[in-house]
Amino acid sequence: MCGIAGALGGDYTLDQATNIATEMAVAIAHRGPDGQGTWVDPEAKILLAHRRLAIVDLSPAGAQPFTSRCGRFVLTYNGEIYNHLDIRSELERVRPEILWSGRSDTETLVEAIAEWGLETALMKSRGMFALALWDRRDRTLALSRDRLGEKPLYYSSGAAGLIFGSELAALEAHPRFCSSVDPVAVAHLLRRHYVPAPLSIYKGVRKVLPGRIMYFAGDGTVLSNAPYWTLSAVIAQRTPTSVEEIEALLTSAVGEQLVADVPVGVFLSGGVDSSLIALLAQRTSTTRIKTFCAQFTDGAFDESAHARLVAEAIGSDHHTLPIENHDLPTLVSNMGSIFSEPFADASQIPTYLISQAARGSVTVALSGDGGDELFIGYRRHRLASQLGGVLPNVPQWAKDAAGRMVPTVGRLAGGRGGVVGGQLLDRLEKTASILGSRDLDDLLSRLTSPGTVEGLSSASLDDALPGGWAGLPRSVSHAEMLSWIDMASYLPDDVLTKVDRAAMAVGLETRAPFLDQRVVEAAIGLPMNEKLVGGRQKIALRSILDRHMPTGLMERPKQGFSPPLAAWLRTTLRDWADDTLGRDNLDPGLFDRDKVADLWSRHRSGEKNFQYVLWPVLMYQSWSDARR
Repeated sequence: MCGIAGALGGDYTLDQATNIATEMAVAIAHRGPDGQGTWVDPEAKILLAHRRLAIVDLSPAGAQPFTSRCGRFVLTYNGEIYNHLDIRSELERVRPEILWSGRSDTETLVEAIAEWGLETALMKSRGMFALALWDRRDRTLALSRDRLGEKPLYYSSGAAGLIFGSELAALEAHPRFCSSVDPVAVAHLLRRHYVPAPLSIYKGVRKVLPGRIMYFAGDGTVLSNAPYWTLSAVIAQRTPTSVEEIEALLTSAVGEQLVADVPVGVFLSGGVDSSLIALLAQRTSTTRIKTFCAQFTDGAFDESAHARLVAEAIGSDHHTLPIENHDLPTLVSNMGSIFSEPFADASQIPTYLISQAARGSVTVALSGDGGDELFIGYRRHRLASQLGGVLPNVPQWAKDAAGRMVPTVGRLAGGRGGVVGGQLLDRLEKTASILGSRDLDDLLSRLTSPGTVEGLSSASLDDALPGGWAGLPRSVSHAEMLSWIDMASYLPDDVLTKVDRAAMAVGLETRAPFLDQRVVEAAIGLPMNEKLVGGRQKIALRSILDRHMPTGLMERPKQGFSPPLAAWLRTTLRDWADDTLGRDNLDPGLFDRDKVADLWSRHRSGEKNFQYVLWPVLMYQSWSDARR
């Protein structure tokens, strides 16, 4: 796990190129506190930079950028190849004369590329990564990301050449970088609470898509942008699998991801996904694993008591972090710097704090990320199953009437009373929005949107599905269709973005065993009756847990990892939000100042919960203020 950066094109002296590479690396030093390296070739107009978080082979033999033994390839790489020892063994069979300089997966990867080419090497690799590979012979640069998008990679390609990096801060550190905020990206942020790939918050910057290899010529122009792995191809080629196969593959993935030359722990919320990862990790480990959980004082949001029960059942060394003990106004004002671009999933706060706490004991933490997407775990998946085949056939006037009636009934029934009542009303209003869906695509779009207020942003979006969802089949159940959509967009652009930025801000590597490609492909082949039956979700994972855990321990409603944000904005964060949402602070070219002021006043008074509308505005301003 590290940070990478670089540029291609432009005229520099050796000293200038080295200085630029150094500045780009310094800008993302938090991603790799254990070392820094640069590689430059002014004649070829290429510079590469690397920040190292040492996980496997802590010696200088694992330092980057790394040159292949043949001298042709130079690699700067962020991530982990979990099966790199198997790849080494295969390389030794075809090249018995090979002499390794160390034990790092970086060396394994670059030698695999030299032997088989980049695409074949990546297809053989199981892991998470973002990389830049310079071919000294052909003078081409390749940028690539892992299959599911665990590791980030931004790039800007234009008349000034190519600039790239793990985070926007690396691009911003380059003297040629120049761009402006993209209003369409802001509109997406307000709608979805993240900026979907390939967009970024800047007009001239894009994200390399998961499962892609991009090739660039020596002047920085794009030669090709093609997938080496696609979700749609896996879906098309799926074969039936079983719960037993899922358990075996997941156990193997957990075992591989526990391997490190530094301490490893597990995030344990007490939910199905993290509990299963913690269980398998403890069963695999020869010592007590360390588990970590966040604690909220508001019981409606707190899962720590249940996480303790799970930890006791599996025998882990458990640690609980009280969230509200921290200086929340200072923390949230730093979110813009931590997350590289505006990002508004409020679970970013506990994710950052639990990463910070875990970093005091471990350098690597396993998580349950991906379980919901693979095994039909979200409430919206259940709603898609219940409503997807019905709503398109209901007259629009009837859907509109039902949509108006649902929240009204909730308010008349006293749904506004207390935190739980407020959550109920929020869900009823979300249901009202869903009931107004015009067709299947509109339904899917509304299910994946936390909600916004029309006219809040200067840019507008149509209700079409984002481009990343194209190519996914529609001849399946609506719940399964929506889970695949979540895998293609919500997972990489929200969940994995949140975990990567929060953890890397404190130099912590996170690993997600559910995203092992073998587990992903097997999960896609699992029959729907092992994922969802009626209102019961993630059946396969629950059945595995039931074999090894006390009966009934996991039978409770899904809670999620969201903090009590609505209440915080009225209390602990009120003064900060007042300042951040002030009329003079908001860009009138991006936001309707009067509408924002009205929404904030109504939320602050307790009239209605507008946290989902206001938080993206607050996070945009936090990001913007950090760059002034």
